[in-house]
Amino acid sequence: MHGTLDSALGHFRRYDRGQLRSLVSATGLTILRLSYLNIAGIPGWWLNSRVLKRDILPHGQLKLFNLLAPLFIGAERLLRRVWDVPLGQSLLCIAQKPTQ
Repeated sequence: MHGTLDSALGHFRRYDRGQLRSLVSATGLTILRLSYLNIAGIPGWWLNSRVLKRDILPHGQLKLFNLLAPLFIGAERLLRRVWDVPLGQSLLCIAQKPTQ
């Protein structure tokens, strides 16, 4: 599951939605939102980290991704309004302490 970019950036753990839900809930927090983000980042991360075995993303690719990011974000927001796609490069968890 880990690739060369993960190692180079110090990533040592990845969670899926169920694992993160269990861990956060076990602390007593109430989950307000738990969803995947960044579908568009998956292909480049996979190619560079798993296939090409790079330790760093090429400057040109980063520049292009950053240029296109507003389009990717907008498209993903539209998609997630109709379908909470169970896929993404990152997980976002918003949780709160129980009220006393």
